[in-house]
Amino acid sequence: QYLATDRLSLTGTYSFVSDECFDFNDDGSCSDSGDIALNAPQNKGSVGFRWDDETSGITLDGRLRVTDGFPMNSGVFIGDVNGHGAFDANIAYRLPWVAGATVGLTATNLIMIESADDGLEFSDGIRGFVGAPFVGRMILARLQYEF
Repeated sequence: QYLATDRLSLTGTYSFVSDECFDFNDDGSCSDSGDIALNAPQNKGSVGFRWDDETSGITLDGRLRVTDGFPMNSGVFIGDVNGHGAFDANIAYRLPWVAGATVGLTATNLIMIESADDGLEFSDGIRGFVGAPFVGRMILARLQYEF
């Protein structure tokens, strides 16, 4: 996390794993029953920002998450998981007439992009594992009171 100013902070994460599959029969695939897949991407990361203005009471957050595609081999669930990216956003407002009260709106997976055979394409859902359901957008409104 980098505190650029008293209002703006920037964040970033990165994860790297040297091997995503242990291909014991050296066939270039991780689909054999003797192969062991890590079932996780080799590269993933995120970048984000947070703008918090005490004077106006407004807080804005945004984060872009990116994940490589990876082979999966877990029981009957064998195949490739597509690489994907998603943008999350949040806006909150501290109510000036009620001390400790905040209203907010959070959107997870607001924008989703998935790798495809012909490049990148917008998506309505992201699948994190073979056989798992697609995860779509979630929008959450909240009223928070601290006492």
